Amino acid sequence: MKAKLELAISFASSTILSASAVLEAVLAGHLKSVGECADPVARAERLLDGLRNYAGPVAQAPLVQRLAVLEVLKELLQEVENDPDKELSYEFSVGRHGDDYVEGRDVSVPIDEAKLTGRTKHLLGILRLVELAIEWPERINGFKARFIIKAGAAQ
Repeated sequence: MKAKLELAISFASSTILSASAVLEAVLAGHLKSVGECADPVARAERLLDGLRNYAGPVAQAPLVQRLAVLEVLKELLQEVENDPDKELSYEFSVGRHGDDYVEGRDVSVPIDEAKLTGRTKHLLGILRLVELAIEWPERINGFKARFIIKAGAAQ
């Protein structure tokens, strides 16, 4: 389990690198276009447009999600190192705007992995990539869901 989590951390770090490179390229291109503008008012407007478009939450979301996943993986690794027999799980909110799973308040309906978004989707993808098994326990709370992470092939 420890080796697979370390591999997952490595994968997460590489996705952070690629997300950073994309954002850096977009920002560099925009700053170049700002620098080419001679009119000070137009230059200021372009600069502010760039801040709204590229420094806002939507533009930052992929990088922020990947950094958050890396932190979760590091916490999971720390749990394994502290207590190798402890059950590893990840809990996330469901049913509210801004959550990684908007539907799903009915606890009798299983979570549909295809409908996951954001950090949870990225985390689950990396865990499956390193061939950790994912188990979905029965839910008892309409606002929370969780999955259990186990050693072995992905299910």
